[in-house]
Amino acid sequence: MEQIINFKGTEYIIGEPTVTEWQKISLAQEFKHTDDFYLELISIATGLSTEDLKDVSMVEILNVISGLSEYYTNLDTQFHNKFVFNETEYSFVNLNEISFGHFADLDTFTSNNENYRSQNLNRFLALLYVPKGEHYFKNLESRREEFKELPVRYFLGAQGFFLRLEQILHPGMKGYSFLLLIITLKIRIMKKLRRVFRNIGVGMGRCLRWPKTLLQRLTR
Repeated sequence: MEQIINFKGTEYIIGEPTVTEWQKISLAQEFKHTDDFYLELISIATGLSTEDLKDVSMVEILNVISGLSEYYTNLDTQFHNKFVFNETEYSFVNLNEISFGHFADLDTFTSNNENYRSQNLNRFLALLYVPKGEHYFKNLESRREEFKELPVRYFLGAQGFFLRLEQILHPGMKGYSFLLLIITLKIRIMKKLRRVFRNIGVGMGRCLRWPKTLLQRLTR
């Protein structure tokens, strides 16, 4: 999906942001002054420097911001269980079969500070999407680099997946069987991931450490 905006007498084709561009947009939201955020957003979208934009009329700036805001709020948010990127097919992690090591890597990521998490979405996505038939750890570093240019739709779709998942799962289950214990733990994990996805890029909240939660649950 693309959008054309007219700015300073020139047409600019605005394409879907990459993960790296989305991280820049997220970082720009932390600016103290709204005017600075506007200039940075237009700069990211058009490639123009913020210094060049300072001489543009406020009315024209606001018109462009209005168009960009409408475009970004209508980006594809459909969940993608599989996708092909750079001729490689990736699949979303099977949460029913996630290994302890994989789980620990996700925990390590979410235990970092807010700024790290919001500016390293490529690292998070590299843990969530793995080449078909491969172990998650294989080529993890190269996948992290490659995912910097991944269209942001895959992050937005995963975010929506976890938001919907909490509405389906019910944490009120009682019981002492091992199966119900695992199900309860999975629900807590999903709630954790939901909070992470909800807060990334929009002021992420503090995340409790999963190992501590796991230990507390198992020693009750």
